Amino acid sequence: MSKQITFFWDRRQAGHVYDFEIDDGARRQRFSVFSQKPLEEKLVKNRPLPKENKGDLQPEIERIKAILQGQGGVISLVHDKGLNQVSLRTIPVATQAGAAIASVGILRPGHPSLALEALNEPQGAPFPVGSHALIPVDPETETQLRGLKENLGHLPGDLESLALHAIREPSLESRVGLLEALNRKGGDDSPTGPKWLRRLLEKTSWGGRPASLWPAVAALLGLVLVANTVVLYSILKTDNGSIVVPLMSAGRTPPAAAATPGQKIFALTEAVRGKAEDARMKALAEGHFVSVQKEDEVERILTPGEEGVLLVRGLMKLEALRLNQEDAAGLFDSANNPTQVNNFYKGRALNARSRDLLAALACVAFGAPGLPKTSTADPVPFAEEGKDCTSYPLDKASPGLDDLLKLLQDTR
Repeated sequence: MSKQITFFWDRRQAGHVYDFEIDDGARRQRFSVFSQKPLEEKLVKNRPLPKENKGDLQPEIERIKAILQGQGGVISLVHDKGLNQVSLRTIPVATQAGAAIASVGILRPGHPSLALEALNEPQGAPFPVGSHALIPVDPETETQLRGLKENLGHLPGDLESLALHAIREPSLESRVGLLEALNRKGGDDSPTGPKWLRRLLEKTSWGGRPASLWPAVAALLGLVLVANTVVLYSILKTDNGSIVVPLMSAGRTPPAAAATPGQKIFALTEAVRGKAEDARMKALAEGHFVSVQKEDEVERILTPGEEGVLLVRGLMKLEALRLNQEDAAGLFDSANNPTQVNNFYKGRALNARSRDLLAALACVAFGAPGLPKTSTADPVPFAEEGKDCTSYPLDKASPGLDDLLKLLQDTR
């Protein structure tokens, strides 16, 4: 893919997609518009924001909405607020029948599945670098997008991740195409890019004609290859100066970079939110995981405070579901039922991965490797005899968190 936004619609039906930028004086804001009918060129061209708007994009949005009114369409804005704060605003315009979408599909880097998220106007949803949006154009295609999410769940987890990665990541051809587009100098309609790159391209033209980037790109690639060779030599050389190249067994692939427990916990909460059609997942999302909205918030929440206890009890309920769905059924009736959680785990046999997961989580929330006593239930220890929280850092929970991610991938 070459863009951050893809409109999800039946290509056999009438429709037009427009991508353009509006410069609000501080930065260029990226718009994507889907319309049932063609729009005037002046409405969907790269342009500066009128001075009378004083940096406010809303009048421009209202202009486009007025044109789309009645025929139906969608306006999406990747809104760069500065300081790495980027949000996705999606504004549906209803058809004459009054039908409009209520959710969009979001792919975020490091997340195992496609998340369907409700529209959040006017603030928009966080849209970090590397994210991709699949935006249905009407309620019918919104239903089909939900079907796509469900059908992806029939694939093995690695194939699902591969398919979603192919949608989210720009291809090599699109990256080269962006460089070539940036190398074409023109007026308001010329492609745009980072200011430093546009200035570089402007300075590398002779006689009013754009200079080719390829000599510069080739030189840069050459420098990178030389640097890689030097680094590789320093890593692989032995004391006697010879080179030892490690061989990988046939049929094996290099291991992927390990995610941290915090990243896995955030991925779990996102996966749970993506399965809101399941009453148990909805209960977890609304009762236990509601405070986890950003990946960098997990470390702050994982403390003995109220938010941390709620998050940990929610993860323990998810583990209970993995261990025995029938026995765990009653745990999802309320977020405030610690006695039921204690009763579920009391005397239950646990394997090493489950024990390490539960003990490490308990240490984070309760300061001890077990569930504390409640008004009507005894405490439940998870640790092996003679061990305390020093034996159960959060890293020990990582294999158990992998089991929970697999559970959610396999849950229909």
